[in-house]
Amino acid sequence: MRLFQIIVFLVGVAAFLVSACFTGSMWGDTFWKVGVAFMISAIVCILLWPSPRRS
Repeated sequence: MRLFQIIVFLVGVAAFLVSACFTGSMWGDTFWKVGVAFMISAIVCILLWPSPRRS
């Protein structure tokens, strides 16, 4: 699950970087919304499935 959390986070960051390339256009706005959605999903995954604690 930890790998999935990292992948979702990286896809969100990639969407933000792509949106910076298309600033001011419809594609930039679309990629920005996709980035926000993936970041919220990453936060939800982290809160629902925390990493195991070491003792």
